[in-house]
Amino acid sequence: MPTIRIQGTDLTYEEKDIIRFDEGLIGMPHLRRMVLINQTDIAPFLLLCSLDDSQLAFLVLEAVVHFPRYTPRLSDGVREQLGLVAGEPPLLLVTIAIAPEWMKSTINLRAPLVVAASTMRGRQIVLTDSPYKLAEPLPLAWAVAAA
Repeated sequence: MPTIRIQGTDLTYEEKDIIRFDEGLIGMPHLRRMVLINQTDIAPFLLLCSLDDSQLAFLVLEAVVHFPRYTPRLSDGVREQLGLVAGEPPLLLVTIAIAPEWMKSTINLRAPLVVAASTMRGRQIVLTDSPYKLAEPLPLAWAVAAA
């Protein structure tokens, strides 16, 4: 089983768990292969680790689990590009920006990472005509629990 080293810890993953981003991430087109790592000690957060740049990992949340009303509209082009089958819900990941003062940390609901689990293809999209924010405050209950 391959491993990736994050902050001095070797984490294992399976090849089938690699998410391919054909266009990379916004502002980082070289990040095309990522793996999602679930570590219980940082729950409910997950690590999205780059296999193309071992220095980069992102703290993410599975949006729909934690924000049930979060339902961004995906264009037919995005659905087709990812290979989403009719009726297949995408995995929606949102990035977390950790602030020096934990209570001021934010979630980016404006530019989610959309993944088709059936193809393991992903794309970051920008919701231009949306009420969602780039820096939505982290829910207070999480901030208090993590402090």
